Amino acid sequence: VNQKEFAGSIHGGNLCISCHADAEVIPHPQKLAPVSCGMCHRIETEIYLRSDHGRALARHKSEAATCTSCHGKTHTLLSSRNEKSPVHRKNLPQTCANCHADKEKMSKIQLSEKEPFDTYLHSVHGQSFKEGNRNAAICSDCHGTHDLHAASNPDSKIYRARVPATCGKCHENVQSVYNRSIHGKA
Repeated sequence: VNQKEFAGSIHGGNLCISCHADAEVIPHPQKLAPVSCGMCHRIETEIYLRSDHGRALARHKSEAATCTSCHGKTHTLLSSRNEKSPVHRKNLPQTCANCHADKEKMSKIQLSEKEPFDTYLHSVHGQSFKEGNRNAAICSDCHGTHDLHAASNPDSKIYRARVPATCGKCHENVQSVYNRSIHGKA
């Protein structure tokens, strides 16, 4: 563990034993038991385990995103507010693209969108983001964070019946007009 990097991480103020219960003595064994983020991050873990990523992990799908897939290496984790964090708003699209722009990886799963990241880049939101607008919608604004689900799942933020509310988080006036329209009433 690089002590300087660890000290600068979000967990830097913790003792090793905070995460590694088997690091009781110093020096500790080289090989420690895997750490469970859920020991401290229970709510996020519960939500994640019910998500499509969490369910895929439970089915032993190697492509499933885990905590470190998005948040980064365990000893160098940064706050999402830190601009260097992979889950900071300005970096999140590229973090999602690490998997969702990989055509080989995406071919192994049954997404309705074959090239999701490419589709985002060509959308009005993706174009605005590429032009430097950090308020433009990014992946998590529409899909969520730990609670990601396919569009066919009623719990998904992009499930057909939930799309008006999801879009309405940013487009309140449009949602209001839509809700009063024949389509919104239906």
